[in-house]
Amino acid sequence: MHAVGLGLRLAQLLQSFGCTQHVAESTHTAGHTLDLVITRADTDICNLHAGGLMSHHALVRFMLRVYKSVSVAPLVGRRAWRRLLRDSFSADLARSKLCRDLSELSDLTVDDG
Repeated sequence: MHAVGLGLRLAQLLQSFGCTQHVAESTHTAGHTLDLVITRADTDICNLHAGGLMSHHALVRFMLRVYKSVSVAPLVGRRAWRRLLRDSFSADLARSKLCRDLSELSDLTVDDG
């Protein structure tokens, strides 16, 4: 297959995975782009330059901006167990369906009260 056709197929493949190839200049002494920088499409690449031939290939330099995400502490709810009225809780529990004949519960779903 011709190199242009391969380049187009590579571009389509990268796009299907949400990726981008950033090198737009020649990276080989024969004038081809053989050395690539491939990232996700939302990655911030800047100051990309291919130059300084090392053997048949050029050195590709670039800056990658990395942003540190700010972690947010999760909100945690908890009960004030010191204020629990044990007698009241015990009475509520005794009146609930959970403390009756368990065969009454067999036809209920999780959402049934």
